[in-house]
Amino acid sequence: MHLLEREFNESIWMLIPFLILLIIYAFQNQKTPKFYYSIIKGVVDFHYFRIAYKTEENKNNIDLITIAALSLIGLFIYSLVGINFYSNQNRIIDCFMVISIVIFYYLIKASFIKLSGYLFDAKQTFYVYLIYYKFFIKAVSVISIPFLAFNIILFSKEMDSELIIYNNITFLLLVFILYALRLFHIASKGVENKISYLNIFLYLCTLEISPLVLIYYFLSDY
Repeated sequence: MHLLEREFNESIWMLIPFLILLIIYAFQNQKTPKFYYSIIKGVVDFHYFRIAYKTEENKNNIDLITIAALSLIGLFIYSLVGINFYSNQNRIIDCFMVISIVIFYYLIKASFIKLSGYLFDAKQTFYVYLIYYKFFIKAVSVISIPFLAFNIILFSKEMDSELIIYNNITFLLLVFILYALRLFHIASKGVENKISYLNIFLYLCTLEISPLVLIYYFLSDY
């Protein structure tokens, strides 16, 4: 009985940061009508994005909503690997470390995007791309909300692991579709802005594909 209560508390505590992040999103949705719709459609439809990003606040800097989005993604990643593969460390600290790594990764990638604008002499193009990247991050976080809630509920009730697997696979498939659309828009807009195919290929390999390979290697250890 005590073991079940302990395992329940160790998983359900994630509701606290999850609810805090949902409150931040709720305030943003009140401030910006159709916030969730605009974010997801902005990734899928690049023409819509060009209209929507003009109202984006703190375009060139990390803002509260971006931090909340990255935290939601970090929380989901932790729910994916942190509970199943728990070491003898404090879970809250582990979760905080995962979220910190996700935020740090974003900051590094954003810096490379800005640097690429100087290297390729296309500052405006990469500036727009950075905003597009932020839209993608927020879109992934919005999609993760129901799946993260499902993970927390399933773990707290110790339900069938197959449900957890199907839940996470569905989420990853949706993210993959968004990611594929994003790469397509990046490549097509790069061609429109007369960036050479070689530079587009090198950029995609360096900042889009290689990080995925590194993440795969990291997660495969678990």
